[in-house]
Amino acid sequence: MQSDGLFTIVPVPPSQGHPSTRRSGFHHNLFRPHVKAADRIFCWTSPAVLMARARLLEASPGLALSLAKVQSVASKAWEGSTQTTYGAGLARWAEWCDDNGIPEQDRMPIEKVHLTCFIADAAGTIGVSGFKNWLNGLRAWHHFHQMPWCGDDPYIHLLLEGAKKMTPKASVHEPRPPITLSHLYAIYEQMNFQDTYDAACWAVLCAAFWGLARLGELTVPSRAGFIQGWHVARGTVINWEDVLGVQSVALRLPWTKTACNGANLILTREEDCSCPYRAIQQHFLTNSSLPDQAHFFAFRTAAGWEPMVKRDLMDRCQQIWSAAGIRDLPSGHSFRIGGTTHLLSRGTHPQVVQKLGRWSSDAFFLYWRNTQLIIPRHVHDAGVQAHMDAEMNSYFGEVSPEVLQRWKVIQSERQKLKRGNGPSRVR
Repeated sequence: MQSDGLFTIVPVPPSQGHPSTRRSGFHHNLFRPHVKAADRIFCWTSPAVLMARARLLEASPGLALSLAKVQSVASKAWEGSTQTTYGAGLARWAEWCDDNGIPEQDRMPIEKVHLTCFIADAAGTIGVSGFKNWLNGLRAWHHFHQMPWCGDDPYIHLLLEGAKKMTPKASVHEPRPPITLSHLYAIYEQMNFQDTYDAACWAVLCAAFWGLARLGELTVPSRAGFIQGWHVARGTVINWEDVLGVQSVALRLPWTKTACNGANLILTREEDCSCPYRAIQQHFLTNSSLPDQAHFFAFRTAAGWEPMVKRDLMDRCQQIWSAAGIRDLPSGHSFRIGGTTHLLSRGTHPQVVQKLGRWSSDAFFLYWRNTQLIIPRHVHDAGVQAHMDAEMNSYFGEVSPEVLQRWKVIQSERQKLKRGNGPSRVR
């Protein structure tokens, strides 16, 4: 809990770790207390912020408690990892201000001239994503403290476009390689499914690949990092379905990176050793009798149970891949990328993949790999379908309008099914 003498700030959820001990180029003071990077948005202020609060409390002293609650609610707007990333932007801004002698009263709200100079000085030394993270952090900082933000000015966008063209080659990262079935097969060969840890590992990996999930949504950051109600637990709602011979399981994730209210992870049975449906069943069989409050992917130990830690899981995978001679070892996010690429490559409709992966924006397209396999497949299929439609329309041109209309309705329903929208009732 941090207090600046006017409001008590209670970041929620609490960030983990300790205040950064990295040697930085900025000075701590009343406005920049020594706190964790994730808490800088909330705890760093400026003379303008303190004066605005003082005026408000002087006019309405009875609102002190309510205003503290307002900040507590606002602090929930960002995830802990996002807060940490944004905190780095605030640190860089503080360093630049110290280096250029910017007085405290001009550091927030930021003047347009100062922001343009800040961007220009960094141009050519950092990539576009770095710029965006810095500015997003500064924007969040201003919004949290209800200060005016000049970063949406057209001239700022013009500067960012120019800086984008000056991005150093060293800052341009190759796209993360996707996990493939070959990666999963290499791990499968080393798994002992009677071992509680192996069974849990395999369930996570298959669920992440076929369910297009982020590993951070299925695992925990540390052995002590499992938070009930934040990470998926054994007591979560699980639906096992068998519709027209198609088996699937859906489980409720209480939190995802883009949905604070949670989302459903849907896993369909596959005729493959990496089938997520059977992997979940095996995990439940090997790790039976765990309490509802245990981590969903927890494994039994002599002392009880432990949650599945992301870093430990990835270390195990990379050890296996290295021993198998696999180069360019993927990262945890590569499971989501690989699952997306695999489903698209085998002809799954892009809208179905987008829905399965819980994307609501065009960020979905950033996950496409092997586009030379994906795009021609769908273009070809569309061409074949168009040819078949033309042939059928020619045939039905000789029958009654009622039959032709019926055919069009059936075709419309067929397209809905391909898009994953589900059929309507056809009479």
